[in-house]
Formats: sequence, structure tokens, C-alpha cells
Amino acid sequence: MGALAALTVVDALDEYLPLLARATGAADWAVAPLVVLVSAGTALGQWCAGRGTRWTGPILCAGVLLLVAGALSGHPAGMVGVAAGFGAGAWAAVAVENRMHEQVSSRVRATVASLAEAGRSVVALLVYAAYGTGALWAGPGLLFALLVVPCLAVGVWLSVWRL
Repeated sequence: MGALAALTVVDALDEYLPLLARATGAADWAVAPLVVLVSAGTALGQWCAGRGTRWTGPILCAGVLLLVAGALSGHPAGMVGVAAGFGAGAWAAVAVENRMHEQVSSRVRATVASLAEAGRSVVALLVYAAYGTGALWAGPGLLFALLVVPCLAVGVWLSVWRL
């Protein structure tokens, strides 16, 4: 459940994609297509869910690194890395959630799923608070990079435990 909650960071950062796109120096007219690019990456990641799940950890780590590089690039082309990171995050979240459902008996599945969702909500609120507070001192690129670091730890953990 903790891994699933930590992966909510990427999903919660979706709210701030237009700010990140604009911070890359993209023209006003290009912000919406860049956000759609990231949404397409997320959709692709969700579509790929269930495939190659033994590689969840390494792919998540690579996705986080691409997201960090793209966010810190300061260039509109960096949004491709952000899209890849969002796709890897979405794919990993679905894989982890499916694994959770497989490991839990049907008698307690609804309770465990509810607790996992509560954890995701708490993490999302923490991300919003951290982003809002951090925006006083840092730009969107740095905030995205810093906030996805926990997902890198999840990727390493998934790699070690082969989940």
C-alpha cells in the first residue's frame, strides 16, 4: 500500500503541468499541446499496464530519471521526458495496485483498497501543500524534480523485491 501511495506523487503533479510547460519557455500557444503530450504518455503507460510487470522497478526508475531531466531541462523538448516519466509512473501504479489485489484475500480486499485510496489522498494533499509552499522559493522544474524523488526509492524497492 505504501508503494501505491508514494506513486500518487506523479499523479498529483498533473495539476501543475501547465506551470511546468510554461516554465520551460514554451510559448502560450504551445502549453496545451505539451500538457496533452504528457497526458498521452500517461494514457500509454496505463494501456501498457499488465505487460512486463517484472520490470516495474527498473522502468519506474528510468521514468523518474527522465521526468527529473525533462523538468530541469528548461526547454519545451524536456516535456518528452516528463511524458515518459508520467507514463512510467502510471504503468507502475497500475502494476502495483494489481499486485496488491492479487495478494489480498477477497474477504478483506475492499478494506485494503479503501485504506490504499486513503493513503493516496493523504499523499496528494501533501504534494499540493509541498508544491504550494515550495513555490515561494523554487520554480516548477525544481519542484517537480524534488517531489518525484520518493518514486525513485519506490522503483529501487520494487527492483529489489521483484514486485
